[in-house]
Amino acid sequence: MSNSERFTHLAELYAKYRPGYPKELFDYLYTEGSFSPQSRIADIGAGTGIFTAELLMRGSCVYAVEPNADMRNRMISSLGGKSNFTPVDADAEHTALEDNSVDFVTAAQAFHWFDNQAFALECRRILKPGGKIVLVWNTRDSASPMVQENEAIFRKLCRDFHGFSGGTGFSSDFGETPDKIAAFYTSFESRIFANDLIYTKDSFIGKSLSSSYAPKQGDSEYEPFIQALSDLFDRYQTLDGTMLFPNYVRCYLGTV
Repeated sequence: MSNSERFTHLAELYAKYRPGYPKELFDYLYTEGSFSPQSRIADIGAGTGIFTAELLMRGSCVYAVEPNADMRNRMISSLGGKSNFTPVDADAEHTALEDNSVDFVTAAQAFHWFDNQAFALECRRILKPGGKIVLVWNTRDSASPMVQENEAIFRKLCRDFHGFSGGTGFSSDFGETPDKIAAFYTSFESRIFANDLIYTKDSFIGKSLSSSYAPKQGDSEYEPFIQALSDLFDRYQTLDGTMLFPNYVRCYLGTV
């Protein structure tokens, strides 16, 4: 299965249950990161438009590049009326955008699916001189026992699971940048933003099922997966019936 097909039939789950990003991240991008309402941005692997929507709300012109038809159509259904939004049916390594046409390239929760070398070449082609690339992830706090138990469920019951965020290699040492990311940039800076998530049992299970490697209905692992997640939630839920899930946003801004 190609990477672009992994999220087929997951668009509704993804749009409904995937977490967003904190205001502080966008405050940083639109101040220290030099983003502005006049910026032209290529948002690569835009999915259902969770990150794209925040850029549009701040007035920037966004080319939302997404190769998966289900995800792209879901994004168009929610963002298609905005004049500063342009959906693009293309992949990260061949965006179909013009040379030197954008000020920034962004990739939220997507870089781990790309061919790094080919993506770097494409970024150099489409960026204006001095343009920068932003890579963003929602990442679980791996020091948390709850997160460790959650990962154990995925490792046991998800055949294609190789680590969260595609096995990028994030750890609880927040000063550490995984080799794959460090090797991509010629120079970069990084920021960490708190983004703890509050789940109901339904949203916790729904978010888990939105993962590309989660078992599907009919798979032998599907019911045990749901039961294991339900049991985990029951152990950690608070008196109001929700669960606080330790989470951070990691942001990298630099050049290639």
